[in-house]
Amino acid sequence: MSAGEGRGAKRAGGNGNGANPMNNNSGSNSHNSRLPQLPTASSENRRRLRKCGGVEILATEMSRLSLSEHSLPSSFGITLAMCAWETVLPDPKSLTLFFTDCQGSEALFDLLEAGHRSIRPILLGILSDVLEQPKLHGFFHEWRSRRNAQSAAHLLISLWREEESALGLSETPSIER
Repeated sequence: MSAGEGRGAKRAGGNGNGANPMNNNSGSNSHNSRLPQLPTASSENRRRLRKCGGVEILATEMSRLSLSEHSLPSSFGITLAMCAWETVLPDPKSLTLFFTDCQGSEALFDLLEAGHRSIRPILLGILSDVLEQPKLHGFFHEWRSRRNAQSAAHLLISLWREEESALGLSETPSIER
């Protein structure tokens, strides 16, 4: 199985044939109501998304979302991240476009750093899938926080510590500060 191929339909509740059994909102004109339809999109629909500028829109909206207020969970943010995971990652051309031309790594890490904790599992899932591809490791190593210039590795460690604290676990003495 290639990077991300076939994973999305099961994660998003789809059946793998392009139909979303959870979708009962077929008559709506809202773009937000159509976003949940994308995760189970066929390879042809993923190609169309790339050709019509959808990959750029996903990256732009992720960047915009990272700059907004995050005291409450964002269903739009979660849906946006799921759409990126399910439509960009399985398509090699979209993935290249997202990371090289659209500054997708910046958008992912900025949203991971600033976003509500409810979106973190999805963003970490995207990053773990992306990091399975050695050609994309450079984006991980290059990222620096706009807030405090920390690296991606430092961000992940701080998120780990934050999660341990939220779970009431004691600090692991083996991780140096």
